[in-house]
Amino acid sequence: MADDDDCRLSDYRRLKTKTLDLHDKRYTGSRMHGAHKDNMAARKQLVDMMFKRFDADSNGQIESSELSQVIKQEGLSKDFSECTLFDLLKYNDVNDDEHLTKEEFYTAFGSISPLLAALWSPDIDLNPDTS
Repeated sequence: MADDDDCRLSDYRRLKTKTLDLHDKRYTGSRMHGAHKDNMAARKQLVDMMFKRFDADSNGQIESSELSQVIKQEGLSKDFSECTLFDLLKYNDVNDDEHLTKEEFYTAFGSISPLLAALWSPDIDLNPDTS
């Protein structure tokens, strides 16, 4: 039985929060700390930075070998749960092709995908009153 089978969804959510907070502290200016928690634009910017950092070969996909590099470089071992960054593939690799696309990565970290962000405009009413 593989170790990653022990990662429960609640632990996985905590791992993602911890990963966001860690990258927020390391890569965001001090006046912006924590902005990703209630500001979608700040979250998107942080997730953008993380995707670029995780995607070491810049091919637009994050493979398990790249997750392994991030785990080593950032010291993100199993320190508080049975979850690791490899569980991103378990929970968010929707087509099971063993890598994360930018869309899957954005979904994992609760950010608007680049495609939706490009399509969204404040002038468009997403909930028109049809009565």
